[in-house]
Amino acid sequence: MVDSVIAQPPLHRTHWGIEITDLAGRVRLERNAERLFSAASNAKLATMAAAMELLGPEFRWTTTMEARGIADGVAQAVVVAGSGDPTFSDHFHDDPLAPLDSMADSLAAAGVRRIAGPLVVSQALFDSLLVHPAWETYDLDWYYAAPVAPFAVMEGAYPVVITPRAVGTEATVELPVPLARTDARIVTVEGDRGWNDDLRRIAGTDSVVLRGVIGAGAGPDTSWLAQDAPGRFAGRALVAALERKGIAVEGPVVVTRHPAQLALPGDVGARVVWRSAPLGDLAPIVLEQSDNWVAEQILKTLGAEHGEAGSWSAGTAVIESFLAERVGVDPGAVYLRDGSGLTGQTLLTPRALTAILRYAAGRPWGARFRDALPSPGEAEGTLEDRLEGRGERIAAKTGTIRHVNSLSGYAVAPGGEVLVFSILTHASGRPASEVRRAMDRIVEAILDNGS
Repeated sequence: MVDSVIAQPPLHRTHWGIEITDLAGRVRLERNAERLFSAASNAKLATMAAAMELLGPEFRWTTTMEARGIADGVAQAVVVAGSGDPTFSDHFHDDPLAPLDSMADSLAAAGVRRIAGPLVVSQALFDSLLVHPAWETYDLDWYYAAPVAPFAVMEGAYPVVITPRAVGTEATVELPVPLARTDARIVTVEGDRGWNDDLRRIAGTDSVVLRGVIGAGAGPDTSWLAQDAPGRFAGRALVAALERKGIAVEGPVVVTRHPAQLALPGDVGARVVWRSAPLGDLAPIVLEQSDNWVAEQILKTLGAEHGEAGSWSAGTAVIESFLAERVGVDPGAVYLRDGSGLTGQTLLTPRALTAILRYAAGRPWGARFRDALPSPGEAEGTLEDRLEGRGERIAAKTGTIRHVNSLSGYAVAPGGEVLVFSILTHASGRPASEVRRAMDRIVEAILDNGS
C-alpha cells in the first residue's frame, strides 16, 4: 500500500521518509527512515517534549515590575523585567492586554500616582536577535514570524482590519489596538477577493504603508502584522494601562538589554509580580494550533534556563542534548535551527521523530502531550478537515512550509494497539493539498491494517 502511494505520479518525484513502529520501538515499516528531512512544524514535537521534560508542565514565567525612588506617590523610574512569557495573548485572556491592566492596578494599589522618569523595559533574558536569520524575508511581516523577545504582548503582532466600501472608493482601515500607525490607501474593487497584502514597513517604527485592493464582497479582512519592536510596543501598552489606572507617566519608554548601565535613581519601593499560566497549558497552542511564536519563546526560555543564553543557538543545543542523552536519538539524525520549523534548515529523520513520540508516551506528562496533538475534526486544530471519521484513533502533528509536508503521531491500529508513525516529505513540486491526501492514505492504511 505505502509503495503504491509514494510511487504514484506525479508524487513519485517527491522525497519520502516514513517509519512506523510500536511503542516498544519494533519497526513495522520504514522507507528512508534514517535520512534527514526538513521537518516543518514537526520540529515542535522536539521543542515541546524538551520543554515538558526539562522545564516541567507546571513551569511558569514570572514577569516583574519595580518602581524605584518612591516619595509622596511619585516614582523616579519603573523597570519591567521580561521573562519570555508567551501568555500575554488572547489564548489566555479575552483582552490580551489584561495582564498589563492587572500589573498597573497593583502598582496603583501600592500608592504610586506618578512616574517622573523612564519606564524601562529590560530585555536582558534573551539575546538581541529578534527574528531568525534563516526565516524567509516575506514571512517577517506577518504574525507567524513575529519577533521573539522577553517582554512582548499579543504574540509580537497586532491586527489590522480592512473593510471594503463602494467600488472605486478607499477601504476603511482600523487598528483595534492603537499602538501602531498605518499609511493606508486600499481601493475597493469588484469581486470578493481579500486584501492582496501590499505592505511596506517604515524602518525603526511600528508604522507600515498599506496599499493594494480588496473586493467589495470580501467583508472585513483582518490581517495580523508582526510588530517592529515588541519591547517598545509592550512598553507603550503598559504606559496606556498605567494611565488608565490614574498613574501619569512623564518619562520615555526605554528598551534595553543592559538595565544596570542606566544607573537608575533610588531604591526599589514597590514590586509587582505577574506569573503566567503553566507551561502544560501551552502544549495545545504549540502542537494542536501550531503556533510558531510560542514555540520560539519556549525554545529561548530553554536556552536561558538550561543553556548558555536565551538564544536560538543555546535553545537548540539544549534540545539536541535532550534528544541525544535522554531520548537516545543519534545526534546525526537532528539538526535544529529554530523551535518551530519555520525554516527549512531545521532537519530531523523519521526515526528521530518516532523516538521522541515513544519517549513522550512513557513520561508522566505523556498523556498531556498526546492530548495536545491535533486530531481529525477538532475545531482550530490543523487536522480539522483531514482524515474524516478517524478522530478517536489518531493524534498527530502536521507540518507545512513550501514544498515540505510532514505528519507524525500516534495511531490506534485494529485491535487497539498504539502505533507511532512519522511521514516526512519534501521537494514534491506539487500543491500541499495533493501531498497531504497521499499522506492521509498512508495513515488510513495504518489505521485499517496496522501498517
